[in-house]
Amino acid sequence: MRSLTVLILAFLGSLAAHAQAPTWRELMHDPNARFFDVQRSFYEEWAKNPQMPGWKQFKRWEWERQGRIDSAGHYDPSWISTQYANYRNLKPVRFRSARLASPVWRSLGPDRVPVNSYDRGVGRIDCMAFHPTDSLTFYVGSPHGGVWKTTDDGKSWKPLSDNWV
Repeated sequence: MRSLTVLILAFLGSLAAHAQAPTWRELMHDPNARFFDVQRSFYEEWAKNPQMPGWKQFKRWEWERQGRIDSAGHYDPSWISTQYANYRNLKPVRFRSARLASPVWRSLGPDRVPVNSYDRGVGRIDCMAFHPTDSLTFYVGSPHGGVWKTTDDGKSWKPLSDNWV
């Protein structure tokens, strides 16, 4: 009888050892795990062993998730598509007026693209940003020309990046 009791206790002890909380690696892949639980599990293990592998993978996961969770720490995989849909529904301030509802773009020149021995297409603009509240102010950027700003709807421009190193 005594050996049976010892065997049962040994069996229960081994079950308890295997019934530990999941590791942070397991929690990272559990869609129902709370962000804060995974984070706490990682930092507890990291405090015991700062040389453990997986730090970079965890930090990437943490950075990607921390801005996409609700107040309880649950990750919503549809967050990105929801944010994109909200963004697509926004109308820039400068195009809200009837006058600019369908802007007409026209080339102001130069008509010939400058070409030199090391680069083709010097002077092209490849990005624009509009001021959120002032419809006359916007910015343009080009690979070789830097960043420029207008405050009079494009009639004059001021370089912003001439002294950047």
